[in-house]
Amino acid sequence: MAVIYLMSDTWNDNAIDFNAIRMSVTDTTSGAGSLLFNLLHNASSMFRVSKDGTLNAVRLDATLAVVVQAALFSTDVRGPSNGYIGFTSGFWFNDLDIAFKRVSPGLIELNTGTTASYAHAVLFTLRTVGVTFASLPTAASMGVGARAFITDGVAAVFNTTATNGGANILPVFSDGVQWRYG
Repeated sequence: MAVIYLMSDTWNDNAIDFNAIRMSVTDTTSGAGSLLFNLLHNASSMFRVSKDGTLNAVRLDATLAVVVQAALFSTDVRGPSNGYIGFTSGFWFNDLDIAFKRVSPGLIELNTGTTASYAHAVLFTLRTVGVTFASLPTAASMGVGARAFITDGVAAVFNTTATNGGANILPVFSDGVQWRYG
């Protein structure tokens, strides 16, 4: 393939959506590390797009990040429904060591870049919003270990089934089947 440089084109018809660079790849079989785009400097990859659309850059400075956010996302940063927002000790996003991932509507997970590979979090404080018992999702849908605070609890005996109808603000946890005080 010839080296491409110093290209120019004229876009002069507002009824046509032009492409500056376009290449269509039919992937019948390829290695997992195959790249659709790869820019190198001194033989080191600086900017690349993997075949699954993952964008990786060695460095984005704060100014560029703000410009990209403003241009692409207005004031919101959004991603695909199965995407990660993460951090890496290496250069590439596929080397995540801690990440947030949306695992289902209304549920986000802190993991190591792989769903259900949970990561650790250190917090100074954590605020859980108190809700009425009736507004809690089912204990089964939240899974074992889910925690919440209810504002209308009846009793305060540890590990008994949580119920509403009182005025007590109490912590509850899911045993996978029902909410329990504790």
